[in-house]
Amino acid sequence: ESDHAAQALQPMTGGVPPGWLDGDIAIVTGAGAGIGRAIAGHFAQAGAFVLALDKDGRAAETCVAGLSGPGEAIAVDMADRAAVRAAIESIASERGRIDILVNNAGVYPMMPIDALDDAVWDRTFDINLRGAFVAMQAAAAHMKDGARIVNISSIDSLRPSAPGLGHYGASKAALNALTRSAAIEYGPRG
Repeated sequence: ESDHAAQALQPMTGGVPPGWLDGDIAIVTGAGAGIGRAIAGHFAQAGAFVLALDKDGRAAETCVAGLSGPGEAIAVDMADRAAVRAAIESIASERGRIDILVNNAGVYPMMPIDALDDAVWDRTFDINLRGAFVAMQAAAAHMKDGARIVNISSIDSLRPSAPGLGHYGASKAALNALTRSAAIEYGPRG
């Protein structure tokens, strides 16, 4: 514990300090590219076993191939509730626990409100909100005290950054509310 406290006080210039996550089992959704891939890379560098989840299985494999530590790629569509639950149950069964869940997967198809249809609205909410909810609920059942859940949001949850992102901002605002409620419920566990 004291080593972690000392490391936490050091400035972080390149991500998570080496050794900080030694042996942790970390799930990162949307790990095939961008922010998710960067998070997975930092976690691996810090010693975590990274489970890179992405709808694009090849992108997840590329992510894992580029890690400085061990990991596993899992193809899963975050809009498919049963697939998300099955993936997390499989991870927990194989690894014995889950220490970190980062809900990073998200979509933001730009479309003006007048042009939005139910399919685009539903897919945005299915991935950005429901997928995170399902993953959080499934993972929490396998997390011990002190485990961490991180939900990646957006400035668009607070104020629009560009036209055509109303549905995206709404999904991320809902994710913020869910995250605050989860903090109240799971927070006492550490």
